Amino acid sequence: MRSAILLAATVAATLSAGAAAQASSPDAWKEFNAEVEKKCADAAQNIFRKPQVAVDPIGSENFGLALVYGKAQAVKG
Repeated sequence: MRSAILLAATVAATLSAGAAAQASSPDAWKEFNAEVEKKCADAAQNIFRKPQVAVDPIGSENFGLALVYGKAQAVKG
């Protein structure tokens, strides 16, 4: 389960990496963070019932980072 979460976050961060280099204004950073959040949530749809995404406002030098969490699809109840 943990590896699936890391995979989803890694995929989304990798897909969004190109935009980070271009993001310099506050509006560009907001747009970039929204893109990271959406891609992480989309990547986690098959893992969580309602994925929650917490985007790291700093990220790393090369990637946008986010923590994805929620109730797993496999959990009953």
